Amino acid sequence: MRLKLVKSYTTRPMRPGEEMDSDHIFITEEEVDRYKDQIAAYTEINGYQYFTTYDVIDQSDVYVIDPKGVDSLKYKCRDKYRFVEIYVWIPKEIAKERAIARGDDIEKFESRYESESEQFSDYEKWKYANYSLLNMKPFKESVDQVCHWIQYELNKPIIYVDFDGVIVDTIGTICALYNSDFSHYKKFKPVHSNQIQTYEFSECACASKELIDWYFNTPRFFQRLRKMIGAYPCLLRLRDDYQIIVVSHGYSPNLRAKEQWIKQHLSFVDFCGVNLKEYQDKSCVDMSGGIFIDDKLSNLDTSNAKEKILFGKEYPWNKDNTKYTRVMNWMHLIKYIKSLEHVDVKEIGKEPI
Repeated sequence: MRLKLVKSYTTRPMRPGEEMDSDHIFITEEEVDRYKDQIAAYTEINGYQYFTTYDVIDQSDVYVIDPKGVDSLKYKCRDKYRFVEIYVWIPKEIAKERAIARGDDIEKFESRYESESEQFSDYEKWKYANYSLLNMKPFKESVDQVCHWIQYELNKPIIYVDFDGVIVDTIGTICALYNSDFSHYKKFKPVHSNQIQTYEFSECACASKELIDWYFNTPRFFQRLRKMIGAYPCLLRLRDDYQIIVVSHGYSPNLRAKEQWIKQHLSFVDFCGVNLKEYQDKSCVDMSGGIFIDDKLSNLDTSNAKEKILFGKEYPWNKDNTKYTRVMNWMHLIKYIKSLEHVDVKEIGKEPI
């Protein structure tokens, strides 16, 4: 497929049979600081540093990397690239046989394998990868399989979906926190999510705007957060035919917490955070050719998505809709998306290989 492999910088010594700059770019510990501001992905294995830079990533297609490196890469470059994760694995006994055949130090192999097993156990548990390859087949068969997966992913149409108010019941969660924290106040009256009509939650009269904003950045908010009815099974159904990218607005602490929440609860989707300090809408995300689902009219108006869908019941921030199809819930949404497939949805988001 003419894909170019990333060469990581590393401080580890060369192994038997390796040559300078063949598989890695070998540098000293003292040289690492020179690249500090350019690092796009970073990890440490057995005390050695491994990293790559934005320039290298820009000129490459495939990166062989561990889970820590994946986290680093996706966090720093999530706004710029599409990622397809392929988990390549083999049983320990086969890995050991191959290490011996290469002439590796077996003590170092055992130490590295133990270290990597810890990292990969969580990776396996949460099923982060798009695909999993047992690396015991004939080499060409494995290569053909990986190429097929990459080609299939690149041809998937993309669905960009909002987080708050679409995937999760943000309003209900804020109301629950408010009712819990202020129940003993003299002027307190419980607030139900159906009563919320303002973006600032002014109906929660005992709380200041600053406190409501603070809720969004707290662990309590994410611990109480619940998915919208039907969101999870519908997203699972859609993932086979679409790449799903959650595009959400927020300040840095909120975006970091959302990314972690999605990893835990929706590990099969990607995340793109839009910082409110820098952008007032989501137009900075290029959605050309894709489907965009949001509950806020201004986000839909400023997006360049091919198909725009308004989600949820009527609120002041979306009540004057005259342009977009409104879907009331996830079952309605998936029926509408499936109806698009009979028109031209298979052409949405296609990219050449």
